[in-house]
Amino acid sequence: MKSLRKTKGSSFFSLLIKNYVLFTIVNIIILYAICVMGVYVMSKSLDYPYSEPSSQRDILESGNYETLNVNKIAGNRGYIEILDEENKVIYRSGKIEKKINNYTDKEVEYIPDYEQNTFTTKLKKYKDKNNKELTMLIKEKNSNYEEYKVGYIAFQILDDKLNVLYSGGEIEQRSSYTKKEIGYLTDTISKKYLISKYSFKHKDGQKRTLILKYRKVNQDKQVSVLFKGVKTSFILFIVIYVGCIGMFVILLNRKVKKPINKLNDAIISLAQGNSNEFINYKGPYEFVQICNNFNVMVSKLNEIQKEKELLESEKQKMLADISHDLKTPITTIQGYAKALSDGLISSAEEKKYLNIIYQKSNNLTELINIFYEYSKLEHADFKLNLVKKDLSEFIRAYVAEKYEYIYDIGFEIQVNIPDYQLISKFDEIQLKRVFENIVNNSIKHNEEGTTVAISLKEEEKYYKIIIADDGIGIPKDIVKNIFDAFVVGDDSRNTKQGSGLGLAISKNIIEKHNGSISLIVNDEDIFKTVFEILLPKE
Repeated sequence: MKSLRKTKGSSFFSLLIKNYVLFTIVNIIILYAICVMGVYVMSKSLDYPYSEPSSQRDILESGNYETLNVNKIAGNRGYIEILDEENKVIYRSGKIEKKINNYTDKEVEYIPDYEQNTFTTKLKKYKDKNNKELTMLIKEKNSNYEEYKVGYIAFQILDDKLNVLYSGGEIEQRSSYTKKEIGYLTDTISKKYLISKYSFKHKDGQKRTLILKYRKVNQDKQVSVLFKGVKTSFILFIVIYVGCIGMFVILLNRKVKKPINKLNDAIISLAQGNSNEFINYKGPYEFVQICNNFNVMVSKLNEIQKEKELLESEKQKMLADISHDLKTPITTIQGYAKALSDGLISSAEEKKYLNIIYQKSNNLTELINIFYEYSKLEHADFKLNLVKKDLSEFIRAYVAEKYEYIYDIGFEIQVNIPDYQLISKFDEIQLKRVFENIVNNSIKHNEEGTTVAISLKEEEKYYKIIIADDGIGIPKDIVKNIFDAFVVGDDSRNTKQGSGLGLAISKNIIEKHNGSISLIVNDEDIFKTVFEILLPKE
């Protein structure tokens, strides 16, 4: 029989976790890909650059400006300019109608830096008390770099000719500005382009400045493209997400259905009478355990079926044996009764035959009583009357009761029982029946002069009772089945040998005491037949 054992392997819960983690990772990757693709598409639609100048720093430092990917850093409709140390334009991408050949130091200084755009400069016009129009140049910190603060950190008051009338805060002290300087400073120099700069060094160590000019985008268009991109990305993600759910459901369904289908097929096969089909499955622990349990159930059903067939066979044999045991005395009684009724027996022998009829009827009554006791013990409702008593005293009382009879029939008896109490729970009537069956068997199957020995010994968890004799011993062909019903030492089953139920009844009684009984055969020992009974202390 396949035994149920601990099955190593992943559990169904771990399978769900693995699939959930894999499902999550896949969706994160998909979401990331959609976001990257969405940013790329929107940057293309809005003509935004989608890479930083530092990504092409090696090309810039080498001086191979023609190989630059301008679209990545300035957008499709933007362009770049490369300035030397004197701020002269030494390279320009694209065809520009209005070209600037060189920049002043201040103009380059005021162009916002691409990587460190820390401050924002704004213009605000107002009129003084004399109704003269003035301009306030306000310098503010970008909230991207520090915690947002209301107000500004520096300002300057300019007149209509851009002369500085007053300065306050941390700002460069100047007497006046040019229009270009103000344009670069406030990012209003061009209506078409946003301008920034990126500084680097040529491979020969000379300073270079990259001027980035990329197209300004209408705010409404920005919102429209952004909304459309988000909407499209969301719809695309939902479609892919639903597809992933479907794919993972199919995969998980296959993994779950496989053992269920196997189990279902095996159950149908079992219902059709095929009890030899076992399930061989490897997978999640829970399903393997269910399949193993099914295999154990099939094995046990096979065992039960075999036991049922064996019991049926034994039942038929028992009925045949009972019929034989009852038939012999009944036939004798019928024969002698018929002879008496027909007057075939003389008056002198009449008493003799009536005595035989009486003995046979007693034998018949004894057989019926034994069959009754055997069937009563086999019944599920039978219960022992267990009482806590002194086992030593009980055996001494039994030996004292049997002592005179054993000596009268020419047998000897040896007794070894402790003088102190050995307390155990037992049924006196049933335990006495066990002793009677074993002792009577010794007397019945042995010659005069045979010694019967009875001893009691205390073990760690049990009391050991030994009932032995030094007679002729038990035939080897029945030793293994000695405690089975109707087993006797000869196939003729004569009256002297008895019914063959005594030891079967004894075994049943001892087992109901949660004990055990066994036959020990040792031809080299004085005592050829030894019955060992173990009774629990509690």
